[in-house]
Parts: sequence; C-alpha cells; structure tokens
Amino acid sequence: MLLGLALAHAVDDAPLGRVLAACVANGKVDYACVRDRPGDLGSWLAGVAGPLPSAGLGVWIDVYNALVLDQLATAPLPRRVTDLAGFFDKRYHPVDGRRVTLNELEGELRTKFADPRLHFALNCGARSCPPLQATPWPDDAAALEAALELATRRFLDGPGAIVDDSRKTLFLSKLFDWYAKDFAAAGGAVAFVRGHAGPTKAAQVERAVAGGYTVKFLPYDWTPNSR
Repeated sequence: MLLGLALAHAVDDAPLGRVLAACVANGKVDYACVRDRPGDLGSWLAGVAGPLPSAGLGVWIDVYNALVLDQLATAPLPRRVTDLAGFFDKRYHPVDGRRVTLNELEGELRTKFADPRLHFALNCGARSCPPLQATPWPDDAAALEAALELATRRFLDGPGAIVDDSRKTLFLSKLFDWYAKDFAAAGGAVAFVRGHAGPTKAAQVERAVAGGYTVKFLPYDWTPNSR
C-alpha cells in the first residue's frame, strides 16, 4: 500500500513531542531519557501502527525518526548503529497496518514524495545523520515547506558541505553519494548545495566550482548520536 499524500491526519503529536522536548537537545539524544518515557513513545508508535491513509510527509518523517529512537532506546547503545544486526533492513515494525523495515519505509518516502530535502529530515541515529529535531515535524503544507528548507540549509551550512581551500576540495556528506539520483533533478549534488545553502556557504561553493576544486564525499560516522 502506497503512502497517502493528503495533509490532514489524526495522529496526536503530543506524546512524541514530550519525548523529543525532554530527550533531544542540539540534535543529540539522551537515550536513557527516552527509555524512561516508554509510555509516551509507545503510545505514539501504537497510534501509527494502524492504517494511515491521510498521513502527509510530516507524519512519515516522525514515524521513521521515532522508530529509530525506539530501537536505540530499547537496546544497549552499540559502538556503531550498523553494529545492530538488521537495524535498517531486517527488523520489521508495525506501521500503517502492515510491517516494514526502515529501508522499505525510506524507499517509499523517496518514491512517493520525491523531495531530496527528505534526506535532511530523516535521522538514522548516527552522528553523521542530519540532526534530530526536538519537536515533531509539521504537517501543514506551508510550515512543512519552511521546516524542510531550514533543516536542509542548516545541514549544508554545517557539516554537510565543507570547502577546504588548502586542499582545493569540496567535501560533501556521503548522503549525496548514496542518493545521487535523488539530486539529479536539481542538477546534481553541487548544484543542489549551491541552491539550498545559506549565502555564505553558497558563495564558498561557487568559488570552489570556479576554482575547479575536487569533489569528495566525507566518511560516515555511524557512532550513535547520543549525549
């Protein structure tokens, strides 16, 4: 069953909002804090386990991020997120009246919504992932558009794009390599960065392009984003 595009939904954000407000700061997560609030996270996940025919993108971002939170809070934190067997591709979760893995859910979101900024909203629980927000994602169209653009700009202005003049290299997040086809419509990774970064970073990238800098992708740090 494909995900619904309608923006109206009946999911109560309050329980998830309480967990995020209490346990997330500056994009980092206190997983002991999440474990101390099993009722809130559990009730929210129970609410999205049944059919969600009218859920919009904001809800689906929250679903993905909440599933990651739940997995990392209910197991001892590993050295690397990828050390948890099947974390992304073999652990099935009740969502939308069916059972899906994180990889399956991400693939559906990429196909259905076709918005590359999604990659800067989904949080995989690792340090190199774009930071987790301390509030649920909005589902109102205008608010969601603004939130996606802000999250994208913040990531690109930070560790997502780094211009190293001494090495004449433009370093980009590995996300741009893994999901290259998602950025093709924008003209590729570099063009996307120039179009969505803040003025200072965009000017740096512009200078790097003009200078013929090499483009390289940063190693991905899978250490948990704990605090």
